[in-house]
Amino acid sequence: MAGAKHDNGEFKTRTEVETLKTLSLGVQDLLNSEEGETAEWSLDLAVAELFPDLKVKSRLKGNLQALRTADGLILIVREAELKVQSTCVRCAEAADLTLKLKDATREFLEHWNESEEEAFPIDLERLEVDLSEFVRQELYLVLPELIYCKPKCKGVCDQCGQNLNRGTCHCQKAANQEENPFQKLKDMLKEQ
Repeated sequence: MAGAKHDNGEFKTRTEVETLKTLSLGVQDLLNSEEGETAEWSLDLAVAELFPDLKVKSRLKGNLQALRTADGLILIVREAELKVQSTCVRCAEAADLTLKLKDATREFLEHWNESEEEAFPIDLERLEVDLSEFVRQELYLVLPELIYCKPKCKGVCDQCGQNLNRGTCHCQKAANQEENPFQKLKDMLKEQ
């Protein structure tokens, strides 16, 4: 565990940081430590099952820090990235994006109850925390509400469905001239 204290009260840090490859984190050493002690892990997590509506294209990579508190632990995911693919809302083509977590923080409590909406429980029987919901919620918070294949996506023709990023639509001008619902208003304004 990184951050164990010397007898003089100063923290010592380990130069090697373990890599966490599972969403279950064993916390026995941290729970047996004193308040204020810390630990750190490198993240290399497979999280595709947490995002059934996205195509996950990489593992979640970043850092995880833990701080022992009087009530449990504070976990911080720092500088984490996940590459995903979704669908562009304008043209329905694949849209690649990178989700980034700078400093996502959550509290994990030894004596958790359901009214603790912003905290998660520590499994005291197994002496571990499940990072799944924490990671899922934080990554969905940074997922854009509207996803585009590129910033200036032109979308599709509303008449024939032609992807306007790939070429112009030949039906667009004819359809606009013949069936424009506002053409009558335009003609009325010309008459006045």
